[in-house]
Amino acid sequence: MAEAVSRSLTSDCTQFASLSLSLNSSSAHAVISNHDLLSEILSYVPVRPLICFQLVSKQWLSLITSTQFALLHYRRRRWTSPPSAIFLESEFLLSRGFETHMLFVHLNRDKIHKNPFRYSSFSHDSFDPKKVLIMQSCHGLLLCRTGIVVTQVPLHPRGLFHKNFYVYNPTTNQLATIDLNWSTRVTIHAAVLDFDPSKSPHYKVVFCVSTPRTRAHQRRFVIYHSETKTWKLSALHSFVPHIILSMSNFAYFKGSIYWIITLNVNLVLSYNVDADTSATLPSPTQKGSTFGRRSLYFGESAGHLHIAEVFACAASSLDVYELNPDRSGWFIKFKVDLDQLSKDFPVMSDNRFTSVNEYAFCVLSLVRGREDFDEDSVLVLEVPGKVIVYNLVDQSWKEVYNFCPADKARGWPCGNFKAIDYNGSLAPASFW
Repeated sequence: MAEAVSRSLTSDCTQFASLSLSLNSSSAHAVISNHDLLSEILSYVPVRPLICFQLVSKQWLSLITSTQFALLHYRRRRWTSPPSAIFLESEFLLSRGFETHMLFVHLNRDKIHKNPFRYSSFSHDSFDPKKVLIMQSCHGLLLCRTGIVVTQVPLHPRGLFHKNFYVYNPTTNQLATIDLNWSTRVTIHAAVLDFDPSKSPHYKVVFCVSTPRTRAHQRRFVIYHSETKTWKLSALHSFVPHIILSMSNFAYFKGSIYWIITLNVNLVLSYNVDADTSATLPSPTQKGSTFGRRSLYFGESAGHLHIAEVFACAASSLDVYELNPDRSGWFIKFKVDLDQLSKDFPVMSDNRFTSVNEYAFCVLSLVRGREDFDEDSVLVLEVPGKVIVYNLVDQSWKEVYNFCPADKARGWPCGNFKAIDYNGSLAPASFW
């Protein structure tokens, strides 16, 4: 019943005006006076109308902006609200005449929404706020940084670092600063947001660091807790010795951070944040067959961890692997026929920046559909000059963004973007 009622409330944000006028009816008054019932009904409403519904009354504003309601809303809609858009970041855009290094691409071209990311929220930053970078998204929150693009972050005499880190909710425009008040010189190799609103409204930010005393290729984890605004040093004293990691190619999945090891050792490394333990698991490719394989995507969607791989030479298909529920190994979940896709987009095989027998494309994101509905699962792909959404079941596709005219696509190089999923959320970024 609650879900049916919510449908009548979500057709358009502009309905909040007429809605507020109708609250005097006896039936409506009975509903809104029951806090639990009203919370239950509104928990099925999408985020965008809820932002408008905050204007209905002070009661609605207080309810919708509460932490308890944010958690309830997430739990009600977590499997029915996959990412609706992506942010694309690259300085390459500026060289091609774009006004900003960030684009907001909605996955449904029929819907046009303004970029929710507001640079003005970072106006207090000691560096150029217009150069803020999104490092990761996690259940509606964004981990961002500004500053000089260097790995060294020596402590300034006044306590300023060469990088500033933030947790930002673009839907609610809430921003929290991560205070790096460390007393020693460190190198930050990676920063990962650990947030699961089904368990807690609070989040952690995990920094993978080394110090001048750290041995080569060894890392330490330093963890920031939003609930207490305190730091904790991991008990792991010699994380991943003798192995070089691609610290940028990571995925957050069910409380653990996963990295693909770049050397041909057929391993994926994981770190469990709460347990403070590390582990390894096999990569999708069987032992001895990693030569010529190339990972194009590594990420989580709707409670599933995926790796997408191709053969580096003469690739005719893209294999999408999924991690088994018991994390014992991987299985092929989807296959993409690249030969067929290139017939629809001939520029994939006629691009200035690709070698012979290679297709020009890039995997930006994988979005699983509603729970148990594989028919809604899509890949977001960059092909020369445009972004397309490719259905992984029926192999249909649709264009959602054009970077340049068709006659210029041959000169458009793929692979310059960092893609970050966007999903509207009421999750609080800061706690006062």
